[in-house]
Amino acid sequence: TGAAGDAEVSCVSAYVQADGTLGGMPFFQTPAAWGTVHVHGDEILPSKAYHVAAEAFGGFVTGSAAGTTWMWGDVNNNLIVNFSDIGFVVKGFQGDFSTIAREAVDLEPCTPNGDINFADISRAVQAFQGISYTESGCPAPCP
Repeated sequence: TGAAGDAEVSCVSAYVQADGTLGGMPFFQTPAAWGTVHVHGDEILPSKAYHVAAEAFGGFVTGSAAGTTWMWGDVNNNLIVNFSDIGFVVKGFQGDFSTIAREAVDLEPCTPNGDINFADISRAVQAFQGISYTESGCPAPCP
């Protein structure tokens, strides 16, 4: 479930690849091989609702499920952006992921790159200051 004001993204139609990026061709593997995948890319925006379905060999498609991405800068997903979020990013910069996932604190560039640095801390501060995702220089939602 998402917070009030979530918008649905209807302009993304792609397949999740093994590395979590989106692509034009389906990538098939067993559920055990998939495990947990952190889907990311310029198409995945904060505070947006996405509908997803799994497609299996032979064209079988599961029912659609919905999910909402976390609020911009809310790295612990508690529906507010505060000093705690900045602190979690600083802990990630220090290499401590014991309380928060690396993917959650990877805010810069706009799509995760696996490198937690001062730019990630700066993005967390911007989110705390109320600077929106697009105002911070990240891509605008697709039309």
